Amino acid sequence: MNTPTPEPLAEIAACNDHALNTLIRSLTHSQGWFSLILARCNYTCLRSQILHLLHQRCPLNLFELTLDSSAQTIYTAIHHQLGDQQPDAVLVTGLESVGDLDDLLIATNQVRDLLRDFPFPVVFWVTDKVCKRLIRVAMDLYNWASPKLEFVLPEPALRALVEETAAQAFADEENLSLDCTELEAIQQSCYDQGQDLPPDFNAILSLTLGVIHTRNNQIDEAITQYQQSLTIWQQHQSGERVGIVSLYLAWAYALKGEQHEGEIRQYVQQCWQHLNQENCTDSLAHHSCKLGDLLRQVGDWKNLQQLAEKALNWHQQQGNVKKVAQDYGFFAEVALNKRQWRDAQQLAQQGIDAWQQISDIEIKRLGLCYFILAQSQQQLGQVKDAIATLATAREISLNATIPLHQYDPKLYVNIIQNLRTLKFEQGDYLDAFHLKLEQRQIETQYGLRAFIGAGRLHPPRQVIQPGVRGRQKLSLSQIVAASGRQRDLEELLERIRRRDRKLTVIYGSSGVGKSSILQAGLVPILQQTYFEGRDVVPVLLQVYKDWVGGLDKGLVEALKSVNRSYSFAKESLDTQSNPPPAPLKKGGAKRGSNIDLIGDNKRSSDSPLPLQGRGAGGG
Repeated sequence: MNTPTPEPLAEIAACNDHALNTLIRSLTHSQGWFSLILARCNYTCLRSQILHLLHQRCPLNLFELTLDSSAQTIYTAIHHQLGDQQPDAVLVTGLESVGDLDDLLIATNQVRDLLRDFPFPVVFWVTDKVCKRLIRVAMDLYNWASPKLEFVLPEPALRALVEETAAQAFADEENLSLDCTELEAIQQSCYDQGQDLPPDFNAILSLTLGVIHTRNNQIDEAITQYQQSLTIWQQHQSGERVGIVSLYLAWAYALKGEQHEGEIRQYVQQCWQHLNQENCTDSLAHHSCKLGDLLRQVGDWKNLQQLAEKALNWHQQQGNVKKVAQDYGFFAEVALNKRQWRDAQQLAQQGIDAWQQISDIEIKRLGLCYFILAQSQQQLGQVKDAIATLATAREISLNATIPLHQYDPKLYVNIIQNLRTLKFEQGDYLDAFHLKLEQRQIETQYGLRAFIGAGRLHPPRQVIQPGVRGRQKLSLSQIVAASGRQRDLEELLERIRRRDRKLTVIYGSSGVGKSSILQAGLVPILQQTYFEGRDVVPVLLQVYKDWVGGLDKGLVEALKSVNRSYSFAKESLDTQSNPPPAPLKKGGAKRGSNIDLIGDNKRSSDSPLPLQGRGAGGG
């Protein structure tokens, strides 16, 4: 964060002068031995400003430590970060962002005596939420600390910050000044003090919380907040804000699924009604991406045409090539649905040309332009051109940083399905067959088709929604359960969990599903599983010419994928500890290792797990 300007900084300093001076005295008087200090601060921006003031006023050598979201104990984090440094005090921030906060606090509480080894005071910067968790799961550690110091924002600064965040939410900006926890803390603080919030203040709070909940994939909570905000704005007859909140409501229902088409259509129409006015042109153009996608989804081609016309004029004046490319895509889809094949062909090509002028390509929109171009070419009898266009779309989609099917599996399936049909009609049966296999694989992975008949299962995938950060974990056993392998999967997990089962071999005739249960079920689930006291790092080996080398490479990559550095991974394999372990040999991992390795192997053993069933594909 940038250095605060003098006026707000002076106001914050005056409001927190007593707590800041107390903190400086506590740090000064604790030199040479360990003491634990709790500093309560519910706002990241306020904490940054208080730290800025602390560095200005305190003559001590202060070391700031921001915890990683995957941190396991505070003691370990401090020990590793300091190295040979000897600061006068350590300021620990980021507790509110730790993924498994309870685990971190419990683990830190268990090794709290080790904290006494630090010859300096340690300050934990905590929010109300973190403090409650600390009291609940690590009371011994909490009792070590002196009474916590309270840092607060002055009311005018707090209101200005909320309004600034709301303006960012209305503009759908990526970064907001306040996060969900901070906004909820503001609400709770006002309720605790018996303050009646003005209706407009409540409305912007609810809207902002709704935006954050949507981005965290907490859709039901988002809809509740949006409804509260919409009700207030409707009472105050604020047309533009009613339109924007209606748009966010429609988007939230769209994220819930196509079964909510009625709600999507209702709020899209309400949004269009309020934003399709002269004084709302800027908002209409700014939100044209979301609104256009929703109009496409409900098939409102008339209003999509009007939106594209208004947005294109505004985006061309702004020189926004990316948005212009998006607008041509909308025009092309309208023309296609009106069966105006030549217009659709021309507009889709204009969209493709515009996308090719920029580096920040949205693969979903570029893929749609190619698909519309191919459909119009096919309708105009240009079959070879259509095949070439679809082949290009498929190649670009697969070679993108994130493949198209992860954003829009239905669009990608339509591309390869149309390509397969045209290839088959042209007599290119082998390519058509391979495209059919690829189509079925994608449909199965994204739940567009049940797994039926022969074939090899692949791990299930979840669609990436732009702007949605917190996607919930999939139930990885669902596809396996559809093929009747749930009991096998549960038995495998139980055997791996038990310490007396050192080796499990899955055996069976070719085609019964050995590889499928490993690839689609066991390995993905183990990547999300933790057995008490054991790190589970599944490594899938399918080539055995140099299986020791393959295991080495696979283990390094697996450890990197769980946020461990490459050097740590190499230490796990070539470790330089005393005494050095024996190298891996054919026949198994080092005895006593607490890392579980899963391989796709056909060898027999004295502890076999038979797998019976029907299907195709070796393993």
